[in-house]
Amino acid sequence: MQAILHDYASAAQNLRLIKRPGANRWSQQLKKWSEAALGEDEGGRVLFIFSRSPFSMHDLNQELLSAGVGLVAAQHLEGGPEAQLYLHVGDVELEGFGSYETSFRQDDGNSTPWPVPNVLGVRPKSQLANIPAKRPRAWRASG
Repeated sequence: MQAILHDYASAAQNLRLIKRPGANRWSQQLKKWSEAALGEDEGGRVLFIFSRSPFSMHDLNQELLSAGVGLVAAQHLEGGPEAQLYLHVGDVELEGFGSYETSFRQDDGNSTPWPVPNVLGVRPKSQLANIPAKRPRAWRASG
């Protein structure tokens, strides 16, 4: 881990949902929640995943693995009313935010997004020329 951290300015650890090459890492449980996750497909493309509908993570993983998008890995970013996805590309703008979380907010009544503590941003490769060699973050999924 120390060798990896040397290449980054900061690091974060997260919970693995799906382990490469497409193995569901969660056993069935009664808890369920809205979910925001980050995934990778078999072509190495990033997948931003969001579900306002609550699922157990085992069931969500099964849904994602059977969706036909070639998902090979995914990690949990946030769940419940804190889970969010915002996309603005050209004329397309989408905003999704969670609501349900077992033992916390057991309804679908959340009508506004919560404050955002962390942001993952994406920009075209052509804009990457001015980014310093030291990468901003390392992600390590556990589980």
